[in-house]
Amino acid sequence: MVYNYLPFAILPLYNTMLKLDKNQIEAAADLGASPVQVFIKTVVPMTIPGIVSAATMTFMPTMSSYVITDALSNRTITLIGGLIETTFLKNTQPHIGSVYAIIMLVLIGVSAVFENVFSEKKGGRK
Repeated sequence: MVYNYLPFAILPLYNTMLKLDKNQIEAAADLGASPVQVFIKTVVPMTIPGIVSAATMTFMPTMSSYVITDALSNRTITLIGGLIETTFLKNTQPHIGSVYAIIMLVLIGVSAVFENVFSEKKGGRK
């Protein structure tokens, strides 16, 4: 799963880091910040929209991915997508599967709202 979803995490981070203002990073270093402080106090706050976007772009597909975990773990690891599948396939408690699907929908909705809040802050909209 890491191999499949790693590009979805790297590309937004790479795109955000390309747009960083090099003058701010250089100014932080000139004002006496160590390289670790420059990274933590200037680079990370400027890349928060990319971090949120990368987390959202990997969170949504991995939550619903159940074929990969079933094939590679011999059904010892269960994600919420696999849990939804098994509750509907057993056909004994489809209402429980519906509740799991709504929980997953709410989690994805919350992550989308979270990403939208950070993208509005980055774009300067209010």
